[in-house]
Amino acid sequence: WWSGERLDRRRLRDQLERFASGGIYNLVILNLAPSGPMFGSDADEPAFFTDAWWELLDGVCADASELGISLWFYDQLGFSGADLQARLVRDVPEYAGRWLEADGGVSTRGFDYLSADACAVLLDRVHGEFERRLGHRLGNVIVGSFQDELPSIPTWTAGFAEAFAARRGYDLTPHLPSLWKESEDEAALRVRRDYHLTRAELAEEAFFRPLAEWHERHGLLHGCDQQDPARAGHPVDGVRLYADYARTHRWFGAPGSDHHGDARIHSSLAHLYGRDRVWIEAFHSSGWGGTLEETFDWLLPWLRTGATLYNPHASYYTTKAGWYEWAPPSTDWRQPYWKHYRVFAEAVTRLCAALSLGRHVCDVAVLFPTATAQAGTRLDGVDQFAAVAQETYRALVGDMAWFQMVPGVLDRLGIDADVVDDDSVQRAAVSNGRLSVANESYGTVLLPACTVMEGETARRLLAFIEAGGRVIAIGA
Repeated sequence: WWSGERLDRRRLRDQLERFASGGIYNLVILNLAPSGPMFGSDADEPAFFTDAWWELLDGVCADASELGISLWFYDQLGFSGADLQARLVRDVPEYAGRWLEADGGVSTRGFDYLSADACAVLLDRVHGEFERRLGHRLGNVIVGSFQDELPSIPTWTAGFAEAFAARRGYDLTPHLPSLWKESEDEAALRVRRDYHLTRAELAEEAFFRPLAEWHERHGLLHGCDQQDPARAGHPVDGVRLYADYARTHRWFGAPGSDHHGDARIHSSLAHLYGRDRVWIEAFHSSGWGGTLEETFDWLLPWLRTGATLYNPHASYYTTKAGWYEWAPPSTDWRQPYWKHYRVFAEAVTRLCAALSLGRHVCDVAVLFPTATAQAGTRLDGVDQFAAVAQETYRALVGDMAWFQMVPGVLDRLGIDADVVDDDSVQRAAVSNGRLSVANESYGTVLLPACTVMEGETARRLLAFIEAGGRVIAIGA
């Protein structure tokens, strides 16, 4: 974290050398107080994105290159005081996020992640500026980026009704009350399902896919840890916050979470969409007293469930002689265990590398109940059937939250499983009692209280059954 005191090039060089001596060769650069004091930190100096900041970062890139260290940048779009979206909305008010109200009106707040125009300008202001300022560093010294806790996707945008009619084949306007009214009427459920699907497609096309394409163009990975509890793989909360969590987050090169989240949903997306790595940011606010042995113990369940890129939280440019700290500890030379850190770092490196090789093999798939969650997620609450689907899903896969980990039924039975999204089921091949997609092949598919299903998903599962596969419907 480049925060707490004025940055000095020589001090940063010294810190890079210390990291290398501890076996750390990848560093994410973040700003805690980019536009003013935050979390006990003085305002960052030099200020984020100023000429002096860019000049310093370019110099640090040169030092990192000498030392064989790779750098990642933080896009400051989620957890941040940079106010990048707010500044853009100030300049272009129509880029504000739009939110449907029960009285038929539309309010504005936040940023419009459903607008392709708004997102193109936002990505240009951040990623485009990295390209303009440090294009010569991208893909060599700078190898990736990180996004943390992106704000929620809005519920409306200019042209939403027209996009809905073109994609779904009917007019949404007369059916808007269905988005609030609790109902098990099939027509109402279809409206909600179609509404959230359209919302997800617009977000995917406006923000998530262009973000992925920019990284791919420059040969960069991009990791993520999004808002809780979507990052924990909760289907309903994934709809509420991001419209369709699997559809929008399959685009990340290293999908993942922090230690409040879940590795299984992200490792499954990696398996199904050809991603090499799965992010785990941990273990912030665990305190200064944790040891390397304890950290390794905390980390093992995440590695077992598919995380393959460990991002320790965190190291601070300064702790101001001990009185400045934020989300301690600082996992670096300030710790008494530092002289042993290389042994730990190399062990984690070997594990993550080994777990990234080869092909993941498991026999069981759990359908991520997105369609059920979308049909039951109103703009003012959740219908009971969707809540049951979410709880049934969680009972199967468990809860990985670091401070209170709860093994799911599958874990207790010693059964490995992937979580599969609708698109993966629909593009899968069926033969000899197997459902095969990407490099995965499943003999059993579990349906966690799925009362609503996409038609093509149902047809593909029926073909799977007819070919000798096994589908187990749990609950409804």
